[in-house]
Amino acid sequence: PETLPVAKRRRFSVTVLRAGLAEVLRNRMAMRYVLVLMLGFGILFTVLTSIQLVYDQTFGRAAGFPLWFGATAVIASLGTVLNAMLVMRLGMRLLATTAFAAMCVLSALYGAVLWLDVIPQALAFPTFFVWSTAIFLLNGMVTGNLNALALQPLGHLAGMAASMIAAFSTVG
Repeated sequence: PETLPVAKRRRFSVTVLRAGLAEVLRNRMAMRYVLVLMLGFGILFTVLTSIQLVYDQTFGRAAGFPLWFGATAVIASLGTVLNAMLVMRLGMRLLATTAFAAMCVLSALYGAVLWLDVIPQALAFPTFFVWSTAIFLLNGMVTGNLNALALQPLGHLAGMAASMIAAFSTVG
């Protein structure tokens, strides 16, 4: 059953929806979190859309891709477990900020070593595997926390705000 008392429910109309949209868009803190969510989704979707080709064309491991990607998924799922263990102790903001910063730093370092061409051929695939798995693991510590942080000041619009934040961050 609906948990929101009848007296606090908003009626469903274009005017109410427009006012809710405007309120979400005016909330600077929520919009900052949406921007960071967009960047995080950008990293995630870029890796997801290119990873099979990288395994195949860069590393010649097309046949083993399902197993390697499955291993990535199992290891990366530990990010949500780690998040659950740490979030009450460290707080959502610190945890999300630290994890997102780690994603950026790891990606910059990986990009730099690729550009400088200093990874020995024998370590090229293991380095990529560690980087991509770390990105997925850290994403598990970023996304949920940023969503919750973006929604904190918008509790009175929770359903609409959650939909808008998800739409903006995914489409963006």
